[in-house]
Amino acid sequence: MDNRTLDEIKDGHKDNFKDILSKCSNKSFPSAVYAYQYRLHCIEKAFQDLGFSPQDLITSSTSMDTASDLIDRALVSRGIKVEDWSGHEDKDRRGLYLYTGDEIAYFVALVRKTGDNFIVKSNVKF
Repeated sequence: MDNRTLDEIKDGHKDNFKDILSKCSNKSFPSAVYAYQYRLHCIEKAFQDLGFSPQDLITSSTSMDTASDLIDRALVSRGIKVEDWSGHEDKDRRGLYLYTGDEIAYFVALVRKTGDNFIVKSNVKF
């Protein structure tokens, strides 16, 4: 049983995010298309590192309903939680979070335009 207060949970999340952020790197692309494609590859690789491939489940399923059910089962059986914080008030925290237990395992930021380049920040390693 978790006896922490909401403030303690929030502080723990901030510390975990700072740790993950320190392990992130930026990948720069001259085109938004390449950046968005790379972001999708990061998300798929993060899931693979956590034990399964959503893409494989989608392509091998007879329907999206079946694929969704298989993905949900894979998430639950591995203790993985997914949160989309694309609307976070802090632009640096906008993105997809993959948790194992209560800890952030992977962060894949939304694509950001900086000058003429498109940036993807993530701690996913290839």
